[in-house]
Amino acid sequence: MWNAVPVGPLLSLMLAAALATMVWGAWTTMEAAYGDYRKVYLAEAAVSLGDIFSTMSPERLFNLSLLLAGIAFVLFSILINVVAGAFFAVGAFLSPRMYFALARDKRKMLFSEQLVDALGMMANSLRAGLTLPQAFELVVREMKPPIVQEFGRVLQDYRLGKDLDEAMLSMAGRVGSRDLDILVQSIMITRRSGGNVGEIFQNIATTIRERFRVEQKLRAMASTGTAQALLMSAMPFMLMGALFFVEKEYVILLFSTTIGLIAVGVVVFLVVVSFFWIRNIMDLDI
Repeated sequence: MWNAVPVGPLLSLMLAAALATMVWGAWTTMEAAYGDYRKVYLAEAAVSLGDIFSTMSPERLFNLSLLLAGIAFVLFSILINVVAGAFFAVGAFLSPRMYFALARDKRKMLFSEQLVDALGMMANSLRAGLTLPQAFELVVREMKPPIVQEFGRVLQDYRLGKDLDEAMLSMAGRVGSRDLDILVQSIMITRRSGGNVGEIFQNIATTIRERFRVEQKLRAMASTGTAQALLMSAMPFMLMGALFFVEKEYVILLFSTTIGLIAVGVVVFLVVVSFFWIRNIMDLDI
């Protein structure tokens, strides 16, 4: 009876079923992981984009990251191989988030510079008899973004029924500026205990202006080290790009052999560590 059963086709069918089950399980797991990562990415991107008042939606940023990763993967897979394509695709996928992180830091620095002029304007307004919300309105009318956006949101929250202290604390949390934290805490304390808010504004403005003067001198002295850090971090990748056009076979070996992949991983790790190490040394806290 067993001889009549076609064993070969049956084994093939069982093997195909097992393979299909494994593929389906892997696909389901990857789909669930992708969905979870997408939710986390969109949530974090919504906060980052909201902090800098960007009009780009989180979904558009995610799709842009996927598009850049796909282009990098196809391009470098053709030029070198699939491993190199995957390596550069990861970097391309992360590049939009890195750009917006740099934009947020630049915006915070510009906000701190504008805060000095805003404090002087608000101090004069309070001396002229205006209330604190009216002084905020004057800043919104007379100055430029990003400080206009932040104080405008404070006024909007205040008009919608939110307590002014809570609205200012929300602004301080969005901006992440130490100077703004000091200002908000000073306003809250003065409003509770009494005092000359205009004089406090003027004193804080003088302190920030003097700190900026000292900080600019120190940053000018440290700018050489920062430029060297950027140059040294980019040099291995620049050399690899130049070598690709001179001796393409050597670059292909880096991404097609085990030793080459280990070397690339070690170089990338050391470059990243050294860059943040130098940046931490050059990050002046005054």
